[in-house]
Amino acid sequence: MLILSLDPRPDGDKTLEEVIQQLFARLPQEQQNLASISEIEAVLYYAADILLAIHHAAGEKSEEIWKPTSVAVLYTTMDLIMLTGLIPFLSLGVGLPKKFRPKTQLTYKQPAHSVTSNDSFTQLMTRMTPLWSDRKRPVTAILRDRYLADIIALTLELTYGPLGPKDQQQKWQILLDRIILE
Repeated sequence: MLILSLDPRPDGDKTLEEVIQQLFARLPQEQQNLASISEIEAVLYYAADILLAIHHAAGEKSEEIWKPTSVAVLYTTMDLIMLTGLIPFLSLGVGLPKKFRPKTQLTYKQPAHSVTSNDSFTQLMTRMTPLWSDRKRPVTAILRDRYLADIIALTLELTYGPLGPKDQQQKWQILLDRIILE
């Protein structure tokens, strides 16, 4: 699996740029050749595609997905997406403080600046929507268990925050209602 093939340093500390470069080097060639997006965007979109593929392949009653190694793959992949592509776009004061965040298997330091554009943030959130809205699938249950507060904060950001495209607010409001009411 792409994420778990990282080579850990003896000190266990990687910079974001090192993690992204290592993952980008392992992407399929067609993913690397997308000239219109950055390395980080290519890695994040590919990670999202991996989660979506697992989500669709697992079906509604897959026992395999609940194994600890499978859950670890889901968490590590989602941590990468959340910590590098989504959480940096939350408005100040929105979302969980670092001390309340779940422990992550990734050991890099997140820079103070955002790594993707506002458009990439919206595209990544759109791409990830099936993972959060299909409650019958086990991948959704696993991810919601750990990331529900983040999912709500990110959806609120797109619905009411300054980054949310004004013409898509209703779409995000519907998703937010579905997440909260289910």
